[in-house]
Amino acid sequence: MSQLPDIPDESALARLFHQERVQEEAVWFSLPGGQTLFAAGDRSEQLYFVRAGRLGAFRREQGHEIQFLGVIRPGEPAGEMSLIADAPHSADVVALRDSEIIAVPREVFFEACEADTAVMIELAKLMMLRSRQAVTRGGVGEPSVFGFVSLGNSGALRPLVERLAREIVKLGYDVTTIGAEAQSAPTEWFSEVERVHDMRVATRRLRAALEIFEPCFPRKRHRKALKRVKALADALGERRDADVETSMLEGLLEDAAEADRGALRALIDELGKRQVEANEALAPYVTPKRLKKLRRRLKKLVKKAGK
Repeated sequence: MSQLPDIPDESALARLFHQERVQEEAVWFSLPGGQTLFAAGDRSEQLYFVRAGRLGAFRREQGHEIQFLGVIRPGEPAGEMSLIADAPHSADVVALRDSEIIAVPREVFFEACEADTAVMIELAKLMMLRSRQAVTRGGVGEPSVFGFVSLGNSGALRPLVERLAREIVKLGYDVTTIGAEAQSAPTEWFSEVERVHDMRVATRRLRAALEIFEPCFPRKRHRKALKRVKALADALGERRDADVETSMLEGLLEDAAEADRGALRALIDELGKRQVEANEALAPYVTPKRLKKLRRRLKKLVKKAGK
């Protein structure tokens, strides 16, 4: 491999991939869904970084059911505990769907950590979080993507899933429905859908928390922070709404009569233009510089709580 893909330097671990030797020695490869990245007992020789897709960690113990430990998302490492401890892997890590992985050799990784000590601090925090989640079997590792497969000729599946999604939304959750349009999409497409979805959910929760605890914060600082969070939430909402509407129409297209297909395609094309516009409107809100500034503002706000 001659060149790594672009990786936003939003974390110390991501910045590691901008170092010259890492660029030269790391390997970027595809891992098809269902394939094993490494198995329990394998020697740890590399640090793996998920660029796109999703991995799952599983533990197998004789006489017990397979234990699902959690999900490894884009931007997260895999195999870091075993690599740092110089011990065999303790779990199987499998691609839950087609994924893109970057592997960094052991000696290159440790050399890069010496150049940026923040990497080890970041990994230590992540390892403690994952260890805690392995004990509680909860947290961010819980599955959030579910597939539905029609058995027999029971009719169109998409309308049923759409109805189910609407009922889940009534319970206060955020749902994105994706159908046949995902079958021919590139690996990174699904990850992008998830990133927008996850960020929208997180922003909505942050906005709700700021509104609920408004009396705890200094009025002026709170007003400025809430204004910026609302602007981000609105831009994310516009972006996701276009995706949801496109997905719904593409689902209808699967079972539409030939006479109706032209009109549906025209609507989908029009929504495609809206998606481009929404992307352009969202872009200024999600630059690393702007998000870092928002994080700093929120940290200062929390420190002033109750004062």
